[in-house]
Amino acid sequence: MAKSIPFYDLYGDAFIRSEPELVHVENIAHRSSGLQWEIAPHRHTKLAQMVMVFDNDWQVMLDDKVHRLSGNWLTLIPAGIVHGFQFQPYSQGFVISINNELFSAIDGIDDVNWQPQAIEFKSEVHLRHLRHQIELLMYELNYNEIGQGQAVSQLIRLILINVLRQQKRQDLQASPSNKESQVIINFRALIEADYKQHANVAQYAKKLHVSVSKLNRLCQRFFADSPKAIIHKRLIIEAKRRLLYTSQTVEDIAEQLGFADSGYFCRFFKQTTGVTANTFRKNADNLPLLK
Repeated sequence: MAKSIPFYDLYGDAFIRSEPELVHVENIAHRSSGLQWEIAPHRHTKLAQMVMVFDNDWQVMLDDKVHRLSGNWLTLIPAGIVHGFQFQPYSQGFVISINNELFSAIDGIDDVNWQPQAIEFKSEVHLRHLRHQIELLMYELNYNEIGQGQAVSQLIRLILINVLRQQKRQDLQASPSNKESQVIINFRALIEADYKQHANVAQYAKKLHVSVSKLNRLCQRFFADSPKAIIHKRLIIEAKRRLLYTSQTVEDIAEQLGFADSGYFCRFFKQTTGVTANTFRKNADNLPLLK
């Protein structure tokens, strides 16, 4: 009798899976609505969880600590932690359950502080990204597409990177130098919004309501660099991207990045990087990318 040949969607992945996934995602309402939106204290031996509620009030117990939350919050719940919830009726959000076995298979998440905690998402951009990432994860888990395992692992990694960013932001805001940290966060946001306008350091300082000397001191402290150099680096990064990944002429790049003329752009690029724009483009394979 001929030996049956297994069918794989990718090499090593069974076409029909015989074991449950190491990740599970469900809407808050799926389980809570039938329990009057209250989950009694319990714990999981092998499952860690992330619980996200969007734009609502709710309460979570993590061991002996109760968090009363309002807005957009995510809670991290390691395996073994006693936890319970009280949600408002019709709350919108997700519960992500992750088997501990999966963590060892995902690279680049060691920096996440996986302790029982509540993390607020104040940034609309990061919140939108998180929601989209969770929705993509639900899709991958519900439909057995080719490469499902790889997609699930990468989406979990993206979600945890998003969580890590919020942790770092929260740590900065909770530090004794909260006001100074906020100046730096706002400076970075202003650069992203205005770098093509070629505003000078004094103009940035005015928008941040600090002196030029203070902005310089903070940049030296946080980045070991001057505000002017940081602004210039952002312009150079964008110039390198366009030289590497588009067919735009140097003249077009100069115009779109706000330079008065291509000659000024070429001098700026060479002075900052040590090579001409055309040389950088020709030798792209031998140069460090976006440095």
